[in-house]
Amino acid sequence: MVGDWSTLTETQQKVDDEASTLAAFYLDVSQYPEPSRGRLQNDLRRYTREVIDVAWPQQQKGIIPRGNVAVVASLADDLAAFEPASEEQKILQMESCNKFNELVEGRRSRLLGVTAGLSGALWALVLIGAVINIAVTWCFHLRNQKMHFWMTALTSSLLGLMIFLLAAMDHPYLGKIAVSLEPFQLIYNDLMKPGGSAPGSRAPSASPTR
Repeated sequence: MVGDWSTLTETQQKVDDEASTLAAFYLDVSQYPEPSRGRLQNDLRRYTREVIDVAWPQQQKGIIPRGNVAVVASLADDLAAFEPASEEQKILQMESCNKFNELVEGRRSRLLGVTAGLSGALWALVLIGAVINIAVTWCFHLRNQKMHFWMTALTSSLLGLMIFLLAAMDHPYLGKIAVSLEPFQLIYNDLMKPGGSAPGSRAPSASPTR
């Protein structure tokens, strides 16, 4: 159970890290001149929507998504096509390339978590161990038969609850106890959503009141 909980928290941390890298990458490309800025921002929006709308539902079914490979390739091409015209742009380009590499690595770590879980051999060990514990408890000799019954029932209930929780946390993206999609949703709604307060754009100033 400790191993399952550790896998769940580590996978959530990987998702948070990928989302943070995505946000920082978007802010970096927002400093590019047009038309590179628009193309790169659009690539990152497509990447985020692909994760939210396509990849995540597949991950919840235990399927490793492959759909956003084309988006990643388009992002790499648009990033490589930009030619810095100043030292500041060279530094910005280097930082953006680092963020791209981090994003690719974060995506890979997220996909590896799809198939995480206990092996069949470990599940067999857990179930056999539970049966042995119940059998041993039932074999205890107590003068009070009612106490014997309740001791066995409570022990069996505890083991059943532990196995249920173990199954609920076995796959990080499945079930009610699962990794949250919220980091990607927040970044898209707060940073990337068309019509929102996009970086590099200035909100219209309010008209003076009289």
